[in-house]
Amino acid sequence: MQTPVYKIVVIGETEIGKTTFIKRLIYNLNNLYIIMRTLGVDVEPLEICGNTGKIKLNLWDCGGNTRGLGSKYYTQAFGAIIFKRNCNNNHLIYEDGLPDDIKKFYITDFDMKNPEYTIKEYKTQLYEWIRN
Repeated sequence: MQTPVYKIVVIGETEIGKTTFIKRLIYNLNNLYIIMRTLGVDVEPLEICGNTGKIKLNLWDCGGNTRGLGSKYYTQAFGAIIFKRNCNNNHLIYEDGLPDDIKKFYITDFDMKNPEYTIKEYKTQLYEWIRN
């Protein structure tokens, strides 16, 4: 049986931790301190196993502002991981161009040096978000 593949866009403010989060998921590391700034878009594959089998996420990591990418960035996207801070509503700027049929997964106040959740917990949450 073929593994289901999902395009997931990752959006949020510049230097909010999007790339660090993705690298932690892929390499199963909780401590990454030196990450190069993303220029343009990087696509990183991530396989996650869960109760109903394996899924593959193609994580589209955008370097900072997604507004310049236009609607093609979201073509055939299943969902969006949206990084936001509790102290402001800047995430609304990034959600503005999202199609209505895209599922949203919010990460609030992601701390690059001391993540609230472990990598395993994030993978479990993402798997359930995709499957539900």
